[in-house]
Amino acid sequence: MHLGIRKSRGPRRNCRKAIGQTSLERRPTHSKLRRVPTPLNIWSTGSDPSDIAIPDTSFDNCEEEIYSTPDKQRREDVVQIKASGNSPHISARKIGGLHECCDKGEGQLGPGQRMRNVCEYGAGEKIWPAGGTGDCALYSEYNLVSSGHVFHHKSWQVYSLRAFTFECTVLISNRAGCMVAGASPAYNVEEMTYALKTADAKFLMTSPGSIEVAAAAAQKVGIPRKHIFLLEGEVQGYTTFKQLQDIGRSYGENGQAPPFQLPVGRTNKGLCGFLNFSSGTTGLPKAVMLSHHNVIAQCMQLKAITPPVGRKTVMGALPLFHITGLVKFMNCPMFFNDELIMLPQFNMELMLQTIVEYQISELVLVPPLVIRLVNDPVASKYDLSCVKRISCGAAPLSEQITQLLQQKFPQSGFKQGYGMTESCSCITSHSPKYYDYKYANTVGDIVPSTSVKIIDDNGKELGYNQPGEIIAKGPQIAMGYLGNPTATAEAFDTDGFLHTGDIGYMTEEGLIRIVDRIKEMIKVKGIAVAPAELEDLLLGHPDVADCAVLGVKDDYAGEKPKAYVVLRDGLSVSEEMGKKLMKYVSERKVRFKWVEEIEFTDAVPKSPSGKILRRVLREKERSGKHRGFTVKRDGWDGQRAKL
Repeated sequence: MHLGIRKSRGPRRNCRKAIGQTSLERRPTHSKLRRVPTPLNIWSTGSDPSDIAIPDTSFDNCEEEIYSTPDKQRREDVVQIKASGNSPHISARKIGGLHECCDKGEGQLGPGQRMRNVCEYGAGEKIWPAGGTGDCALYSEYNLVSSGHVFHHKSWQVYSLRAFTFECTVLISNRAGCMVAGASPAYNVEEMTYALKTADAKFLMTSPGSIEVAAAAAQKVGIPRKHIFLLEGEVQGYTTFKQLQDIGRSYGENGQAPPFQLPVGRTNKGLCGFLNFSSGTTGLPKAVMLSHHNVIAQCMQLKAITPPVGRKTVMGALPLFHITGLVKFMNCPMFFNDELIMLPQFNMELMLQTIVEYQISELVLVPPLVIRLVNDPVASKYDLSCVKRISCGAAPLSEQITQLLQQKFPQSGFKQGYGMTESCSCITSHSPKYYDYKYANTVGDIVPSTSVKIIDDNGKELGYNQPGEIIAKGPQIAMGYLGNPTATAEAFDTDGFLHTGDIGYMTEEGLIRIVDRIKEMIKVKGIAVAPAELEDLLLGHPDVADCAVLGVKDDYAGEKPKAYVVLRDGLSVSEEMGKKLMKYVSERKVRFKWVEEIEFTDAVPKSPSGKILRRVLREKERSGKHRGFTVKRDGWDGQRAKL
């Protein structure tokens, strides 16, 4: 089954008017170039390292609108289905001029655009007016570039919880022509060291609460102290974000460094601007290279399938270092000219208070948060009638939970998205026609300007309702993995298709349903955990001869890591040994990577080439037969597995 592309007949809109501009935009300073120094964001940079020199070209007719046609026509514009033997061809509507807009990209904070940081207990908030993030990023970047600290095409690592400072760092990096990578603030020294090394980071932005881990990891990879900056607060010996801004402002208008400009002949398709970590289909976490083109395209694709309801308030309850945070919370609100309210970390009561106070109409959540929402009695204390739609992604949501969700929010619609870091978030998403709980067992139809195939093990295209691997191609598909050509070749074929490693099929309505996955990674609360990472750690223990790690179902976290362990000769299995190995992992890994169950076995099933046969282990787990001596973590409770 091949899903090609088809151009929409909808009318066109002016991208510049749709996005909005700020009073801080400069007049042209060159006959052929118009500089936009602030506020810069992913799409305004126009290239990898933020192409801020935008060709002085009109952006009229850069976007086509799906909602201009009657409902019957609308579906025809989105998807065209042609019978061709047993392999139907599905065509997702193409956004006219998408590639041109992505290459030249213009997107800025609209008039009155704000980002709010809601404190953990709702005690206060910070409101950043139009240009606020841009000003902070602008003067800090001026200082860094002018002082010779920053060079184009280098990588930055952000290791912080705060949303506003995280976004400012992204803007600094983009404007300077650098790549930016996010890291979980829960990482320990070992994990942070791996992240810095994999991203080839040269600079590190962090906060006082994380400075101890950050400094230790930076020392291991050779990042000097002068290249470590504090996003907030003060710690002796480190340059602060405020100091960067103050020094930058002191240079005056004529002393500012110019923004990075794309080399002649280059477009932002071939230049990386963002590094997000993913486990891909196998192996240890990899740095996925995302261009500005990828992120611009995804924003346009999501805009094309979003009903035009005017400016709204969006609540961000997921971390910005995650691909969903990068696209849905950091960029889409500005692209749509919406207001964003970021929760610094998840707290059920705070989330409910925020929903009510700001009358949030759409909740963007992951399964563990949805489960909390339907099961936590505190939710019944709040009037949540303002919620008109619930969006879910990152991991499958069970039928039982969707039924409870519908009972609790009968006034709401429901949508899911399917994708991964390598697809810059979404490959599919429910379009408005399918905002109904009866479609909750699917992940929606393909987003505009995207092609999808369902193939068998031999690469043959399959027909409707025939399960096979999902592969996808489109402007949002990533460039590959940084410094890992082998993994890139395995995941991205020569025709530009991303091999997702997921098994699914397409219904005759053009909806995708996921039934299984080839990929090995475990999804704990929607966050990918690579089995190979835990296997490598356990194999380093002197008592372990061999092991395999598998994700097993958990009512709250979705999945939890389980290890199958072969002990060295002469050692006996026991509960004490199991707890000893669990402690070994928990002392070295962040909480959501902890092994929650260990089953001792005589041998790990492997292929002749030595590859672990996880399928055999999965079948054994499902059957519940032939279990070895098993040890579970005391008091395991998914609700306590803080990320």
